[in-house]
Amino acid sequence: MGELFIGMDCGGTRTRAVLGDGAARILARATAGPGNPCSAGQEVALRSHELAIDRVLRAAAVEPERVRGVCLGAAGAGRPLERRRIAAMLRTRLPNASATVESDAVIALFGATAGRPGIIAISGTGSIVIGAGEDGAIVRAGGWGWILGDEGSGSVLGREAVRAVFRSEDGRAPKTLLRAAVLDHFKVRTLETLISRIYRRPPPAREYARLWPRLLSASRHGDRVAREILRTGGVELADTVVAVASRLRFAGRVPLVLSGGVLSCDSPLRRSMLRRVRSAVPRVLLIPAVYPPVVGALLLATAGARRGMPAADAELPPALQRGLRASPRTRSG
Repeated sequence: MGELFIGMDCGGTRTRAVLGDGAARILARATAGPGNPCSAGQEVALRSHELAIDRVLRAAAVEPERVRGVCLGAAGAGRPLERRRIAAMLRTRLPNASATVESDAVIALFGATAGRPGIIAISGTGSIVIGAGEDGAIVRAGGWGWILGDEGSGSVLGREAVRAVFRSEDGRAPKTLLRAAVLDHFKVRTLETLISRIYRRPPPAREYARLWPRLLSASRHGDRVAREILRTGGVELADTVVAVASRLRFAGRVPLVLSGGVLSCDSPLRRSMLRRVRSAVPRVLLIPAVYPPVVGALLLATAGARRGMPAADAELPPALQRGLRASPRTRSG
């Protein structure tokens, strides 16, 4: 089999792992439980990481000592303390592997662009924009969580839908279809009950995010309030993309990948976002993702082992990014 590498994408409900060779050909896949240390907790996440590694090695009948490089991506794993803890586990399970730990956004970027320069805008429950320039620089904006930021994300859009219902009740906004949608979503009959429900048991981000389909439906039925919420979210996401693009170096076109459930369908949000981005960054080129995040992690694992990946709790240097751009195998079509 030659040199072997492992890429890992550790999410809130599932951990994915792939084993690949030096040409980034996938030889085995495996899954385990929740791998996001922020939502699942450190112990649960680390156990999921270990299980995923064991299963992918077993699927290919490979000994741990044969793996030369591993990259694990997870939300919150960009923080130094989490990186050190996860890196220690990786070094224990894979003693001969060069290990790196990255955020989920970084592996999503490198999977989407196959390691080449470009930008990815991600909007699901949360939102973030991250890009890599032609000089190897990596820049991010957003991703501060739904209380402090995450503009244009499902959680913030859902929260704005609830706020709009109360503004409408005050007469500060037009009547809206969102009133019935919000009451039904929270399983209450009156706004007074909804107030008690929210303040007694504050909803988590994912509960607000589940309002996104209802918001989209209201906009498609001509609701002006819903449309304005979506349009504003698109403008804020666009401004985040522009902030990243303005700090990166691109000689030609600026590749942009849209990712996440909020950006996956046509909507006032997506349309307003693209209009504003194209106005501010005329050379932007919308492209589909080449690979999923777990393959981005595999590409980083391969490049890190071959080009001297630093310690897993260190920053990824520009030189490594330049080397990565020339290395990945891209699919045709």
